[in-house]
Amino acid sequence: MKCFVSSNCTCYNGPLYRSRASFSIAVKWLTSMKGKLLQAPFRKKAPPILNPFITQDLQNTRHNLDGNSPQIEAFPSVQKRLPCCSNSWDSILYSAERHLNEASASGLLNSPGGFLSEAGKEFIDGRSEKEYFASIFFKLKATIGNEGHPLLNTVNSYYLQAGGKRVRPLMILLLSLSYFKQNSSAAPWTSFQKLAQISELMHTASLMHDDVIDNAHSRRSLLSAPFLFGNKAAILSGDYLLASAAILLARLNSLHIFDLMCQIICDLARGELMQMDVPPNEKFSLDYYLEKSYRKTACLMAKSFQSASILAGQSEQLQKASYPQISPKSQIVDDILDYQVSSQDFGKTTAKDLIDGHLTAPFLYAIQEDPTLARLYDSEFANHGEIDLAFEIITKRTKAIEKAKFLAKEYQERALAQLELIKKSLTPADDSINFLVELTKTLTNRRR
Repeated sequence: MKCFVSSNCTCYNGPLYRSRASFSIAVKWLTSMKGKLLQAPFRKKAPPILNPFITQDLQNTRHNLDGNSPQIEAFPSVQKRLPCCSNSWDSILYSAERHLNEASASGLLNSPGGFLSEAGKEFIDGRSEKEYFASIFFKLKATIGNEGHPLLNTVNSYYLQAGGKRVRPLMILLLSLSYFKQNSSAAPWTSFQKLAQISELMHTASLMHDDVIDNAHSRRSLLSAPFLFGNKAAILSGDYLLASAAILLARLNSLHIFDLMCQIICDLARGELMQMDVPPNEKFSLDYYLEKSYRKTACLMAKSFQSASILAGQSEQLQKASYPQISPKSQIVDDILDYQVSSQDFGKTTAKDLIDGHLTAPFLYAIQEDPTLARLYDSEFANHGEIDLAFEIITKRTKAIEKAKFLAKEYQERALAQLELIKKSLTPADDSINFLVELTKTLTNRRR
């Protein structure tokens, strides 16, 4: 495959990528693209928000809080603050971010500047909407520093500024805020912010390494770091982010949390190895898939939640309750979307997991009903016809999608039960935990 930077380069990891000239061209291209990405259609009409995939309907209606919104039964205090399309994933996400920003701007968290710039505070006070950003990463770029090599800074900034749902740190901070308000002996709020930043740094590093392993040219509709900068730069940049996360971990002054969060790195590596090298007797095992998914994705959220409860000085019972079942559900939902959502909506090729030979929940349920899939898988889907046949078996000839949805629902119920236990321990109950509940419920309905 030819290099997009130069027509003279024969591959995306070729010699021109390693030259200073091609790097300069890549930086210029990224700079020009950044300007285009920032010129969002809604910037002139409404304050920009964190999620770059927000729908036009939500952009037009999110300030419509006149009481005509569809009702959310569980929490009236949350409902009244949601846009009129409150049953959407994006809507809940936006409202949860705004809830955090309001808490910070009110001075409640005793954190100068909080999540918002001064202009952001003015928005909360009703004086200005121009510069409002519902972002919880006001310090993230400062965390990785600017003293590194120019290529290192460019690669890291490309991933960190690319946008995305940022669901993990948002949910970590929602749980942290609910604890923080209840316990006067909790760690300073800046410690919880560091924990959220650590989570995102580790996640971003894992994405860089995954893209190298998978030889991915794109991620969520954006060109991948290995494709843009080469495998070596992507690997070293991911390592740098992990080291930055370790530095922040040390500053939390908790050996327990340091141990927990470092286990994430081990789990991420082991999960990737489990996906790369599946034992023959585990090839079509649902239990093996669930363990692999936990290590590759769910462990990050689980141990981050547990660490937040430790920072807040919560009991061992609540620490265990904070070990959520949310992330396994999220992975299963991703697996389902791989078969149900268009490439444009989902940000990656439809049925990419199937094409790459990754066994996910829908495939494993389908093979229980139609053994034909085993033959197709063993032949490595020799042609497009076999891929189409496998796709049809999974989506139309079997109940695989319905069974996968039921599995995700089971994990959702477990997560909600854990959150309910936490909620009962809070006196009085806080909206932060309510937003966390709504995000957990709505996770099944997202389409990206």
